[in-house]
Amino acid sequence: ADDCVKGLAGMAQILDDIVIEHVFVDGPDVLTWFDLHTTVAPPAPTANWQHIENGKITRIRVTFDPRALTGG
Repeated sequence: ADDCVKGLAGMAQILDDIVIEHVFVDGPDVLTWFDLHTTVAPPAPTANWQHIENGKITRIRVTFDPRALTGG
């Protein structure tokens, strides 16, 4: 949890907007497809998959192409 919060805090420093395209729900799994807008790169299409147990997020997996953010 601490690593997750640390990563979110870092992203918050460059976050400009999140434009949600679609949310998919399959039982305890939720996938959000969105465009991640930052102050340092063009919008990045992003998939965020969360697993929910007893009303709490127990797993998060995020996938996007980071090359524009990292200069790579």
